[in-house]
Formats: sequence, C-alpha cells, structure tokens
Amino acid sequence: MHPLVQNIDNDSIKGRFLNRSTVFYYDNRDFKNALYYAIESEAFNEEIDNLYNLNAVRIDIGNIYHHTRYYDKAVAYFTQAKSYYQTKKEYNHLRGYINTLYNLNKTYWQLRDIDKLSATIKESGQAVLQLKPKHRQLETAYLEYIKGGLAFLQKNNVAAQDHFNKALPIIRLNGDFTNEYVIYLYLGKILWEQNQKEQAVTYFTKIDSLFKEKEFLNYELRETYNYLIAYYKETNQAQLQFQATESLMQLNQQFEQEQKSITNILHVELDEKKLKNNQLHLQKLVNRSTIWISVLGGVLVVMAAYLFWKNYKKKKSTTKKKIQQ
Repeated sequence: MHPLVQNIDNDSIKGRFLNRSTVFYYDNRDFKNALYYAIESEAFNEEIDNLYNLNAVRIDIGNIYHHTRYYDKAVAYFTQAKSYYQTKKEYNHLRGYINTLYNLNKTYWQLRDIDKLSATIKESGQAVLQLKPKHRQLETAYLEYIKGGLAFLQKNNVAAQDHFNKALPIIRLNGDFTNEYVIYLYLGKILWEQNQKEQAVTYFTKIDSLFKEKEFLNYELRETYNYLIAYYKETNQAQLQFQATESLMQLNQQFEQEQKSITNILHVELDEKKLKNNQLHLQKLVNRSTIWISVLGGVLVVMAAYLFWKNYKKKKSTTKKKIQQ
C-alpha cells in the first residue's frame, strides 16, 4: 500500500496509513519499522496540521519509549497527547484522552510514583464516567487493573488482589494476553509474600508457558523467573531450576537485542529528525516572512508612488492657478 498511498492527494488518508503502519509493526514487535513509520507520521501530521493523528502517533512513540524503559520520555509524549485530547469536546477525543491517562498510569506505576499515579487514577475515574456504557465497562476494567498496581505499591495486598480479580475477566475477554499475564504475575507475587509459594508458582508457571508458546514476554514479566528459580532451588528441583535459568537468559538476550536495535533510532535518528523538521518549519516561516516583507515593500512603493503622483498633481494645479491669476 505504501507506494499507492504516496500518490493519493489526500493528506488525511496518508496520515492514517502512517499511524496504522506504526501500530501494525509495534504489535508484531518489529520496533525498528514501527519507529520509522512513527517518525514519518509525526513529521507528516505536524506538517499538514492534523492534530488528531499527530497526537495518536505520539501515544505510539510513548509506548515504544515505555517498552524500552525510557519512562521519562514516555511520560513527555503521553502528556503532550493528553494536553491536546482533553481540550476537545468530541467523543473520539474523550477516548483519546482516557487512553493517554491509562498510558500515564501504567508509566507512573513502573516509576513507582504513588502521588502522580493516585492523581491520574482520580482523573481517569472522572473521565471514564463520561463514556458510553459499552466503552465504560472496558475502561473501568483497565482502571481496576491500574488501581491494583497502586494498591500493590502501597503494600495493601488485599485491595490489590480485589482490584486485579475484578479486572481480569474483561481484560481476558478483550484478548489482551499481555496485561492478563501481568495480573497473574502480581497475583503470584501477593501469594508469595503471604508465604503461599506453591499457589504462587501456579501463576508463575502460566507465564512460563506463555513464553514457550509466544517466544517473547514484555520486560515486566521477566521477574517471573526470579521467583521460579528461587522456588525450584528451595524445593531441590534442579532440572526445573536449570530450565527456568535458561529461559531467563534467553529473555535477557532478547531484550538486549531489541534494545540495541531501537535505542539508536530513539536517541539519534528521532532527535535528528525532530531537529530537521524544526529547521524546515522555521525555513518555511522565514520564507513566508520574506514573501510578506516583499509584498509589503511592494505595497509601500506603490503607495509612495501614488502619494508622490497625487502631491505632484496638486502642486501642478496650484502653480497653474497662480499663473492664471
């Protein structure tokens, strides 16, 4: 589709195509191509002043930063998008606003920033009430999930367990296996802290099965193997301990390769692209200013010529009258 889209004289279609390409590659963990499309989309939508698409791709870039654990940069992108969406009244903008709040919430959770997480959860709760029932049910489940994270950080395991269990059925129904398994991780951690290690391991082995099936895990789920290795060591299950250690090493290599492949793009190419786009934007402003100065100069010359001619005619008329007298 890419060459076809380039030949279409419809900027809105081009912008949406770039955004959807970003999401497609991100969902398939091709972060390099996701970033290339994200960079192109941000520049293009900024140039055509399509603020909706521009801020949608800023969320995608924020998610890539979140995935690579550059949380401060992720927050910066999510906050930019939030500032735009919260000022609009349309329903799609409300949903975009709630999406940015969710992404901020999960980032503050990773940063263990309880104050900002609490404030953003409160803001999310107020916004979710404005949704239509079909969307409110889903977003309420994700809010319960985030509340579980906050309660866990606050060491209120009973409340955390309650929030996670409320969120789990709808998140599972939504087909969101990543967050479903993050909930398993935290339910396992809670049981581990309660010294119910055997029950905790049933959750951890679910995550291990997911890794064997999908051959990847999000970085957050990596912690699972620390618990499994400790449990198998404690219960003298050397073979299982060895397998868990191998899986952890495989995961570490995977994360390292992913990190290397996109860190350069994030910190060199993305910043360089932004500088180039700013330079082009400034050049356009300078060119526009030059044109206006030229136009204004031309107008002033014409006005001066007109005034000179008018003044000359007036003087000539006065001289003629004097001669006649």
